[in-house]
Amino acid sequence: METVLDPGQVEQIILNLVVNGLDAMPGGGRLEIGMLRQELDERSATHEIVPGPYVGFEIRDTGIGMDEKTRAQVFEPFFTTKEASKGTGLGLAIVYGIVKQNDGYVWVESELGRGTCFRCSSSRTSAG
Repeated sequence: METVLDPGQVEQIILNLVVNGLDAMPGGGRLEIGMLRQELDERSATHEIVPGPYVGFEIRDTGIGMDEKTRAQVFEPFFTTKEASKGTGLGLAIVYGIVKQNDGYVWVESELGRGTCFRCSSSRTSAG
């Protein structure tokens, strides 16, 4: 029997990443959602990543981007760069938890002034 991702969880991941992307573009910008199909081999795998086929998506924005210190903390619960009344710091921690719970991985690429890209991949497939 094939194990699949819960559609509600996929929706929650996408919603959290889209909201963060929009918040990172206060003056407007471009947000893209793309689908991924990857084969991670021994060379691309690390001690955490198991080689094999993965499916997922990426969400890319042209927002303010993040520095290295922020990127290192971005998935920590309650970490936020927003004002106290503007966010809880749980959105990306929830994304990370859901993806890991579903045998997946999250990569973040970001550079100040150049935007951010989150890639979420899982060895499971989406239901629906």
